[in-house]
Amino acid sequence: MDIQPSPSSIPQLIDTGRIEEALQLIDTALGHSGDNYELYLLKGKAHLKNQQWHLAQSAFLKADELNPQGNAREYCTLIEDIMQFYHKDYYNP
Repeated sequence: MDIQPSPSSIPQLIDTGRIEEALQLIDTALGHSGDNYELYLLKGKAHLKNQQWHLAQSAFLKADELNPQGNAREYCTLIEDIMQFYHKDYYNP
């Protein structure tokens, strides 16, 4: 019998590098609950940990759309700073 981690264990999965498991749980939870700020924030954090900047930014932008008073905008700014540092050609053709 395979025991699935609960959605409350998602942050722990992300912290321990089990990103794919975390993303599967997030997508399942989003399928059941619909748009959820916390889930999109976790999804962004998971992609951020995997250095998947564009996917992280998309998740954070969705979280910001759902809750403009949250801290998702700060993560978007962080990603923009990372992209400007690592991918200067994206901003300076």
